[in-house]
Amino acid sequence: MSNETTRTEAYAVGFGKPPQGWPKGTSGNPGGKPKGAPRVSNGILRILKCAPDEIFVPQNQADVLALRLFESAQQGDTWATREILDRTEGKVSQSLAITAQQLPTSEIVEKLVEAFAQVGVDELQTRKVLLMLAEGDDD
Repeated sequence: MSNETTRTEAYAVGFGKPPQGWPKGTSGNPGGKPKGAPRVSNGILRILKCAPDEIFVPQNQADVLALRLFESAQQGDTWATREILDRTEGKVSQSLAITAQQLPTSEIVEKLVEAFAQVGVDELQTRKVLLMLAEGDDD
């Protein structure tokens, strides 16, 4: 049994442990997007760089799609305008406000003990874990 086989068998793939064994320079996704494939967003950028009176000549199918999208935006299509802005300026970040009813710590502990008991975790063990978590809290 070689060293390589032993090392591979002992290595467990999981969180923070990606699969090993790809030779350097070999893609792990051979069916992925090929290098140099045209992108619609690049076509949009080239269109936007043109002067208003300049005629844009598409060089590939991605440019054709970009031109159609641009023409739709010029005719007032708000979806097309938003799509162009998202691809050139980046999507606008959305904030999400979540409010929750503040519960006393004792009530939170009791709810957690009940929830763990429903899935078969021992009450004493649950309370020990919650106590350990509370001791490690820096607040």
